[in-house]
Amino acid sequence: MCETVPTHEASVITSLGLPTSATFPVDLSSVRVENGHITGISAVDCQFSLIPAEIGDLTHLRVLNLMHNHLTDMPSSLWSLSHLDTLNLGENHLTQLSEHVHRLQNLKFLYVHDNQLYALPESIVQLTALQVLDLSTNQLSDIPVGFDTLIDLKFLYVSHNNLRHMPETVMDARGLIYLNMTHNHIDHIPSSIENLSLLHELRVYNNQLMYLPDAIGELSQLRELHLMHNHLTTLPQSIGNLTRLRKLFLRDNHLAVLPQAIGHLNSLTELDCRNNMLRKIPDSVGTMIALTDIDLRANRLTGLPDALLALSHLQKLDLRWNAFIDTPPIVGKLRERGCSVFV
Repeated sequence: MCETVPTHEASVITSLGLPTSATFPVDLSSVRVENGHITGISAVDCQFSLIPAEIGDLTHLRVLNLMHNHLTDMPSSLWSLSHLDTLNLGENHLTQLSEHVHRLQNLKFLYVHDNQLYALPESIVQLTALQVLDLSTNQLSDIPVGFDTLIDLKFLYVSHNNLRHMPETVMDARGLIYLNMTHNHIDHIPSSIENLSLLHELRVYNNQLMYLPDAIGELSQLRELHLMHNHLTTLPQSIGNLTRLRKLFLRDNHLAVLPQAIGHLNSLTELDCRNNMLRKIPDSVGTMIALTDIDLRANRLTGLPDALLALSHLQKLDLRWNAFIDTPPIVGKLRERGCSVFV
């Protein structure tokens, strides 16, 4: 299917070197046309090192995907595309993002992951329509203040950067439902995390966390908590307040005990405590009635509580590389009812 578009719009596509057809210089798999105007361009992995200034002539453009090219800068005309709602500049070689990015007032989805950004323009907080912001895999050591203006922001990715703290400004983005700050150097989570009361998923693994604040228990909507590969030695009792939590990943920390309050997590289906320093499991685990998978590999357990027999939905229990002298008696009983137990 081909459509006619204004000559000046077609010439932009030609200058980009995108595939052409005989009747219209656009391959519609790369370009979207609506009502006679180009509204979307997908130019992924096209070896581009430069985008022509004429891109600004595409005044009806709403989606621009330039991921996985060799771009080091963007033309100033790009920031005049006032109808743009999706901009993907990921996997390029950008070292800065223009201060003029704030002109894209209809922008909902901004992806600048896998670049070489050392800082963000302060004007980024003026993109008040943003719903998704992907800053992962850059060189960021801080985030601009003012995230309280991003009232529609739902997904924030800041993994694989150089953050040494969790910026307080992120705690101002109260509409977040997903926050990913993995693979940084973060040593603590601020108590203001309680502001993110709508959060469904928190990923902070591969950091340097020593403890969790009591305020973590205020995240009443949380479904998944990913804390692997940190330096946690304890968990706060308030973690028991996360009654909607379904997945809790704690592997590769330094936990010696689990709090009794963990038994309040009666929606939890998956508990991963592999490679910690646990010597025993609290009896309260028996009230975690939704559990299907428990990973306790590589701890220091010498026994198991009979309370595990109350977990009628348990499908897999992994106990390898612990300190058992003899196989715990409840292992046979769990196996008899169909639970896979590895010792």
